[in-house]
Amino acid sequence: SDVLTARLTDALKQLQTLADDIGTEAVGHAEQVKAVAQSLSSAAEADVDQLHQALIEGMTQIATANSRLQSQLTHVETRLEEQSQQLETQLADSRLDALTSVSNRRAFEEELTRRLAEWRRRPTPISILLVDIDHFKKINQARGEAVGDAVLRDVARVLQAVLREMDFLARYGGEEFAV
Repeated sequence: SDVLTARLTDALKQLQTLADDIGTEAVGHAEQVKAVAQSLSSAAEADVDQLHQALIEGMTQIATANSRLQSQLTHVETRLEEQSQQLETQLADSRLDALTSVSNRRAFEEELTRRLAEWRRRPTPISILLVDIDHFKKINQARGEAVGDAVLRDVARVLQAVLREMDFLARYGGEEFAV
């Protein structure tokens, strides 16, 4: 759907920004270490006290740069984990029917494609059952949409309760379910 595409595009942009930020930080770190190396190289010709002081300053600067880079990496890892969880949630949500909490038509079509591919490799019996609630519009008109929604949830619960673990249930359309 357009909403999922927009969310995925946004997440991709955020990941690209994070990658750019860490790339910039890594370049800055490399430049700092290079400057320290040059400073130590220049100090190599100094007397022992100056060399000792240059080594201590160089080690301190490298430790500070490493600490800053580690902090940035930790931040990026945290953001990546958060975004990964958000994407997983959005992907799962895009395959669930919000009303009945069973799979939706998109998930059904993906599952059907997967099972047909499996059937092509290893022909075994496959069945599809479409369940339509008769006179559902009359229920909605006579009792209201809240009652109609409750009927859909109840039908989904009953179907889930009687299906085998290997079976797949989805709300296919308004008052239609596919197994």
